[in-house]
Amino acid sequence: MDDVIRAVGYVTGRRGTILKRKKCIICDRMMVRGISVLGQFVCRRCEDGIVKTSPFDSDYDFYRDRFKAFWRTVSRPPACRDNIIP
Repeated sequence: MDDVIRAVGYVTGRRGTILKRKKCIICDRMMVRGISVLGQFVCRRCEDGIVKTSPFDSDYDFYRDRFKAFWRTVSRPPACRDNIIP
């Protein structure tokens, strides 16, 4: 049963709970814990890296480039495109 659960993107957590894995938009890994940014998943490891990285660190360019790619995919809601207030 555990092999089937892992194969479809789920893992067994504490007390037998089933946790869904999500793909991180930064590192592309399938992870369980993280945050949601505009409906997209950022794993806890990348979140920590982003928070702790200064513009002078070697990882800064990596995180910046990944977020640039993410922002390009974000589209505005239809109401905003036409300046219509719901």
